[in-house]
Amino acid sequence: MGGHIDCYLDCGKSIYFLILIKSNNHLRLYISSIPLPLTIVKKHPSTGISPLSTSLSKEHVLHPTMSRSSKKFHPIFLGGVNVGSGNKPPWTLPAKAAYGKFDGDRAKKYHGFKTTDIEAPSWFPPLTLLPQRALCYIKSAFPAPTYEATYLLLFRAMWTPPTQTNITNPALLSTVLSESTLFTPQQVTDIMTAAGQKEWKDRLLANTQKVLDQGAFGSPWMWVRNGEGKEEPFFGSDRFHFMWEYLGLPWQDIEILPKGEEKAKL
Repeated sequence: MGGHIDCYLDCGKSIYFLILIKSNNHLRLYISSIPLPLTIVKKHPSTGISPLSTSLSKEHVLHPTMSRSSKKFHPIFLGGVNVGSGNKPPWTLPAKAAYGKFDGDRAKKYHGFKTTDIEAPSWFPPLTLLPQRALCYIKSAFPAPTYEATYLLLFRAMWTPPTQTNITNPALLSTVLSESTLFTPQQVTDIMTAAGQKEWKDRLLANTQKVLDQGAFGSPWMWVRNGEGKEEPFFGSDRFHFMWEYLGLPWQDIEILPKGEEKAKL
């Protein structure tokens, strides 16, 4: 039995943008060959992969152990997780809000971005029910590469200046989808219609309730099954090494290099 990661995300938090990139780059999986209208093309200093690209170069082949592991991304409503678990968003506590800027800037730099490449929009925090319901439908109706590419598209639309778009607005979400190369005009109409239907409202609610039942109190929430069939939860954007260890994947720890050796990142 191969390992598997179920990762639960909401496009209303910028760190998930980096997680979507990081998890795919670390597992070296081809998630899409569909071009996106992305303007940031800076490559990560260690992988040589453009952080906003949805395709990986052919030299990044699957390790035999990695090829037995898989991952899926699932839309949830983070606001519902916070309410259901009794948790409070970190920005509601002044001390955490102040510290969050340091952590956010460090995360951007680590992933190869400038601090100004990703910024909170003026309407933060967003009510993400509409785009998350749309993603539930897209996940069901389209191939996985299209779904994951759409997640990246929506993250970029909301979080990358100077053209940040309020995708919680139906007309603006429709425009973002229409201007991409991912969908036909009729498919965009179908997506927007589905986002208002009970089936997809219930799907998002069910996804959110599922992680609450697993013990979630925030996101990113990962539910991981290893090769022995055992399952455990992992929370947060800095738990990847714990997951790789649990899955039995080869990984290398962070270490300080001896003085004089060339600086490197893994």
